Amino acid sequence: MTTTPSLPTSTSGAPALDIAWRLAREGGALALARFRTTHAVSTKGRGNVVTETDVDVELLVKSILATEFPDHKILSEETAASTDVSTGWTWVIDPIDGTKNYSQGVPMWCTNIA
Repeated sequence: MTTTPSLPTSTSGAPALDIAWRLAREGGALALARFRTTHAVSTKGRGNVVTETDVDVELLVKSILATEFPDHKILSEETAASTDVSTGWTWVIDPIDGTKNYSQGVPMWCTNIA
């Protein structure tokens, strides 16, 4: 029988789940503050849009993670993975899931942290 490892604790002493909630709230708040404003929009690939807010939310989340879990890896949608994410604890970030909706003012989007 295998055992599931317990979730790690951050440098501030908070459980990983609490940090995940914090990341989603803070990243989501930044995105919401800029929702339905003018965005610099670019594309990546076929039909995938990226706003400046996508990048800013991702950088915010990554900076908090770097402080709270300096040894963890990050796989993010808008920027390159921080290291080889094949082993160890890895966070997955989609700063604005539904960027096309977000960029067009459609209120069907969210910030994903895993």
